[in-house]
Amino acid sequence: MKRRMRKKGAMELSMNTIVVVVIGVTLLVLGLVFVRGLFGRITETTAKTFAGADTILEEMTGTEQRLNVQTGITLKRGQTEKIPVKLCNIEGQGDSLKLRVTATRLTGSGVTLFLPEVPGLTEINSDGQMDANSVQDLEPGGCVTYQMFVTADPNAPVTVGAGPILAFKAMVGTSEYGSTGSVIAVEK
Repeated sequence: MKRRMRKKGAMELSMNTIVVVVIGVTLLVLGLVFVRGLFGRITETTAKTFAGADTILEEMTGTEQRLNVQTGITLKRGQTEKIPVKLCNIEGQGDSLKLRVTATRLTGSGVTLFLPEVPGLTEINSDGQMDANSVQDLEPGGCVTYQMFVTADPNAPVTVGAGPILAFKAMVGTSEYGSTGSVIAVEK
C-alpha cells in the first residue's frame, strides 16, 4: 500500500509541474504579444507626431523650395496616406504654375495616387506623364498646398529596393520651374 501512495504522490507532483509550466509559458507568450503591440503603436504614433510637427514647422518657417513633396513614402498593404504637395512662387518667378507628374514603375504595383484638387491628376495608377488641366496663379511669395492621397491595394506586391517613382515638376509655360521626386515603398 505504501508503494502505491508514493507513485500517486509522484504523479500529482509531475502533473502540478506540468500545469505550472504551461501557465508560465502562456503568460510569457501573452506578455510578449502585449509588449510587441505596445511598441508597434508607440512607433506608429511617433511617426505621425513627427510628420505633423514637420508640417507645422514648414508652415511656420515657409519654404525655400519651389515645389515640396515628401521624398520617401512607406505604405502598408491596404493603407492610404495623405501627403501634402506644396507649390510656391519664390522670387515672383512662378506666376502661372502647372503641376506635372511623371510615374515610373507604377503600373502593376498596386499603388494609386489621387490629387482630387488638381483637374487632370485626380487618379494616377499607371506609368507615364500626366499634366494638370489648369494653371495655378500665385502672388509673389505665395504658396498653395494640395493634398495627395497614396493608396496601396490590399494585394499590392511588397517592394524590394526601390518601388514606384514619382517625379513632380512645376511648369511655367514650357519651362521647368521646380522639381522633386518621391519613392513609394509597400510593406506587409
